[in-house]
Amino acid sequence: MQETEIISRRSGPVVVNRIRYGLIVLFYASVGITYPTNSPGQNIAYLVGISLMLLYALIFSLWNRKSMVPAWFSRSMLLADILVLFSTMAPGALRDLYGAFEMIQSHVLYLIYIIYIFNAAFFLSRRFVYIATTLSASCYVIVQYLCVQSGIVLSMEPTKTAKYEFALPNEITKILFIFACGYIVSQMMGVLLRLYAYSNETREVAENSVAELEERQSQLEHAADTIGANARGFQEFSDQFGRLVQDQSNSFTSIGQTMNSVSMGSLEVANAVHAQKDKLEVLDRKGSQFDQLLKDINESTNEVNRRMSESARTSGSMVSQVNNLNAVFDRIRNSFDSVNDATGILTEVAERTNLLALNAAIKARAGEQGRGFAVVAQEVGKLASSSQENASHIATQIEQVHGQLQEAVRIVSETVNLTRDQSRVFSETNDYFQGLQSLIDKQRNADAEFERTLDELRELIDTLEKQAESQKKEARDVLANIEGFRYIHGSVGEQAQKLQERIDSLLSEVELMRA
Repeated sequence: MQETEIISRRSGPVVVNRIRYGLIVLFYASVGITYPTNSPGQNIAYLVGISLMLLYALIFSLWNRKSMVPAWFSRSMLLADILVLFSTMAPGALRDLYGAFEMIQSHVLYLIYIIYIFNAAFFLSRRFVYIATTLSASCYVIVQYLCVQSGIVLSMEPTKTAKYEFALPNEITKILFIFACGYIVSQMMGVLLRLYAYSNETREVAENSVAELEERQSQLEHAADTIGANARGFQEFSDQFGRLVQDQSNSFTSIGQTMNSVSMGSLEVANAVHAQKDKLEVLDRKGSQFDQLLKDINESTNEVNRRMSESARTSGSMVSQVNNLNAVFDRIRNSFDSVNDATGILTEVAERTNLLALNAAIKARAGEQGRGFAVVAQEVGKLASSSQENASHIATQIEQVHGQLQEAVRIVSETVNLTRDQSRVFSETNDYFQGLQSLIDKQRNADAEFERTLDELRELIDTLEKQAESQKKEARDVLANIEGFRYIHGSVGEQAQKLQERIDSLLSEVELMRA
């Protein structure tokens, strides 16, 4: 039998019956308190209904001790509780207006209907909850109808002065609240049932997991035994493999030594190659310097040619100026000859003038002979005129000589400047020739350095050839060690095959444990 059935047929009805005993005690106490104010018929109805509830509550208790009470009986008892409550309320509503007033405003009796709806949930049936809800609401509607028949007024807007007038919306709300409680209880019961079903499923899964874990534990124990056997086999393999690894390590040591030798030779070769590279870089640099020297020599040669051309042009100008200077000096010499001629003429004129003056003086002392003085005076006038012409000619010659002297001074000054320029040009030419000589010396040094670098390259090539021969011998030793390593590797491969078989066995056990 499932636990839900046990709850609905035994546990739930037992709880409901205990609540029923509490209500019976409450009803008896209520009857005892209201007995003087109730009518005899009402008191009889109360006592009969409560006694009936007590009777079937006792029957349920006795029956439940012997065996499980049927579900129909337990549910019928709850419906009987609702009818008993109705039977106690109906006489009070029919008694008189005051009794109807007490019934319609009694909240305790209304809450008892709600309690009966919650009691219906213990039977774990949503259908039965709806039945109990409908019966409770119907009984409460009938009680309200009986109260109206006894004089209670239900209106939409009751007046405050009317004592027995009640609001119809409030009473309708009470009825709807009964249905709402039934719906809420049924939904809560559905949620609880789903939670209970989920807990059952979880418990079943847990039980299955426990069983599976027990089976896995058994498989693990078997796998542990198998792994132990494989571990012992693996230990034996490990010992054999260790010996092979030791042999292989020795081979590797020998190979390592050989490789060290090869490495040292390679290092020497690398150093030699590096040195050769450095030498080649030096050659490249020297070649660049040689090219630059050739460029400098070419530029210096061009500059020397330009300087020599300028010197030749300056020398030509200087020769031309010297020729001009000679011509000027010839003209000065001719001018001075003319001045000498004019000076002779002036001398002759002076002598004649003196003679004439002397004769004039003599003739002036003679009486009649003084008339010859006029002739002398004429000669003196002619001589004076000739002297004036000669004086003008001399002045002109002097001016020409003065101009020619200035021209000669200018030509001499230019000649001096040209001579200075030529001296400067020759000095610069000498400097460039000295620079050219220095470049030639550098070129000679570069050629000597280049020759030494070529000699060093020849020595490096010889060294590389010797080291290549040494590396060939060491390579033969490496090949011999590799052959030994190949034999050891074959043995290791066989042992690895055995190890793979062991591992496959272990993997099979692991897969079995996973399953």
